[in-house]
Amino acid sequence: MTNSNVKHELSGSEYPTRVRQCQEAVAALKKMFPSIVALRDVTLDMLSKVQYSMSTEAYQRAKHCITEDIRTLGAVEALKVGDFAKVGKLMSESHNSLSKDYEVSCVELDILKELALKVPGVYGSRMTGGGFGGCTVTLVEKSAVPQLKALLKKEYFARTQIECEFYDAKPSAGAGAVDMEPYLGWSFFFDAESKAAIQGVVNWAVPLAVVGLIAGIAIHASRNK
Repeated sequence: MTNSNVKHELSGSEYPTRVRQCQEAVAALKKMFPSIVALRDVTLDMLSKVQYSMSTEAYQRAKHCITEDIRTLGAVEALKVGDFAKVGKLMSESHNSLSKDYEVSCVELDILKELALKVPGVYGSRMTGGGFGGCTVTLVEKSAVPQLKALLKKEYFARTQIECEFYDAKPSAGAGAVDMEPYLGWSFFFDAESKAAIQGVVNWAVPLAVVGLIAGIAIHASRNK
């Protein structure tokens, strides 16, 4: 990941505008295709049929959303078979769409993406996060990382007079549920049968303690009247 070290502070005002433009596109599409709920239900062919019934901006925003869904699904399939060249191509296409159709990139991010693609061993690169500054993420062979950093450090500064920063990261599995019970408290020291017995005691002891507490409070209150 490469930090452009710029922040244009536009996301707060620009993203509500993107939402309105996407809503405009959906409203125009619904007139011809009443069954759609959101842009995820729309194909490029459907969009082309109503292109001139919406503003140019709304069309571009909708086009980005539709093609981004296509790219994401394509990346999932490519990752399943280890086709990193395809994943990288989709990443770079995504950046182009974010820059030209959704218009949430900036000159500095575009430069980082452009420069990264010059390095042999780089599969693809795109902006990440809210845009208008921030970082790019680049899919690159481990052996090519030093060359990538050297080129970006030199040429990005030459073109922007800004120092970029780097964060190495390895791809890993996505977020998911983790059973923490084996690692927490007393349960770590007991087998399943013992834990079940203890849990049974807890199930009746806790409610009984609560009832006792409430009764004690009531008795105390009545005595103080």
